[in-house]
Amino acid sequence: MSTVDRPRRGVAGLDIGGSYLRVRVEDAATGEPLVMETRPNTGWNDLSPVERARLVHGVLRQVTPA
Repeated sequence: MSTVDRPRRGVAGLDIGGSYLRVRVEDAATGEPLVMETRPNTGWNDLSPVERARLVHGVLRQVTPA
């Protein structure tokens, strides 16, 4: 596998509030921003812990590079 084909390791940070969910993903080695996205997040306070985990997991799957 060449370095071009090798997946990059990333570090994700999330800022989750009652009105938005902000995601930032950086390359773990260089700190280069890979993803910066803000999404509406109404209804967070009404979700159970399991539903919150599913929401975060789904957003991370959608925004992170392969």
